[in-house]
Amino acid sequence: MLILRFSKLPDGDYIVEDVNRKSIVLKVEGKLFKFHDGVRLNDADGNPVVTLRKKKATAHARWQVFNGHSIDSNDLLFTGLKSSMFQFKTKLHVFLANNTAEDVFDFKVKESCTHDSCSICAGDASTIVAEMHKKSDKSGKFIVKVHPKMDYAFATTIILILDRMKSSIELKKVSLADVNRNNIVFGVQGDFFKLHDGVRLHDAAGDPFVTLRKKIMTAHSRWQVFRGNSIESKDLLFSARKSSMLQVKTKLHVFLANNTAEDVCDFKVKESSSHDSVPFMLETLPQ
Repeated sequence: MLILRFSKLPDGDYIVEDVNRKSIVLKVEGKLFKFHDGVRLNDADGNPVVTLRKKKATAHARWQVFNGHSIDSNDLLFTGLKSSMFQFKTKLHVFLANNTAEDVFDFKVKESCTHDSCSICAGDASTIVAEMHKKSDKSGKFIVKVHPKMDYAFATTIILILDRMKSSIELKKVSLADVNRNNIVFGVQGDFFKLHDGVRLHDAAGDPFVTLRKKIMTAHSRWQVFRGNSIESKDLLFSARKSSMLQVKTKLHVFLANNTAEDVCDFKVKESSSHDSVPFMLETLPQ
């Protein structure tokens, strides 16, 4: 049985190691596409093995997996999607490329009730071909056991789809609490727009406070923030964007809605060199 260890890097990507041989066998490369979530799985030498791409505006969070660095339909290997729209624990159905009807899945992924392990099953879901277990510490590492005759790159790809789905869910459902008063002051809800990333901030009673929307096809990753649940220009409160396209540590410039020229930012956000703290600074003092 092959045992793989997934280790998360600071940028959110993974390296995959063969535990017994103590060698890297696969590397994960993310952030490939402007309009789709995308991940590429490379071998130890950096050669592309498969490319994963999430389809936009699909109810079941459909991911497609292509051979090498292609995203051509002729190179489609398989598709993974949620078995249902609403789930307490994640269940995926995997369909090989020649299974175009998708009446019956070829593989099934079942997450445990504790969300710290999952099994990949073949056929009628009675035969386990790979298993994943998260480590109990906060290292972000997890172990995948791949059974004999099961392709380890295939198993790794399915685990990556599950990981991307869970990461998306975790980011879209967040509560912000006042530590001193020990009560929730804001709730965050995401996934509003088909062609834009979107997040809505609610107060403790659930009433919409502001709506955040990322503009598409902007070089500096521009986000707009609107009042309440509106996305109309008249309700724009402020915009935020990267200060430059290429950055080692993130720097944002914030412009209030009445600062239409955007010659000078109203606020600046600078991430620390260690990436563990972010000070907010007023760029120009009010007169």
